Amino acid sequence: MFKKFLLVSWVALAMAAPVFAQESGSEFKPQAGEITAEVQLNLTNSSGSTITLNGIRGRYFLSPTKAFRLGISGSINNSDLANDVERTSSTFRIPPGIENHFTGTERLSPYIGA
Repeated sequence: MFKKFLLVSWVALAMAAPVFAQESGSEFKPQAGEITAEVQLNLTNSSGSTITLNGIRGRYFLSPTKAFRLGISGSINNSDLANDVERTSSTFRIPPGIENHFTGTERLSPYIGA
């Protein structure tokens, strides 16, 4: 029950995240001041689930080659039954980061990040 609630909450958050069109002439890459968002999905995993939301990440571009990013991810693991005690574990992460994008391509945006 809680697992479904968390998945629905993440999907709703992803849909509500601000995403701006990247139209500036013939440029396809984000420019300074633009915000992008992405949703990371895993269609299969080892526990038999068919769709798992791995995280949501937003990026704010300081320039066409520099961006700050902030992600939200989490998981709820299956419960274990040991000595008549049920245990359920969960994780929640908010990883920040920075990206340095390379030039040389018109539509792709290769980068390194930390």
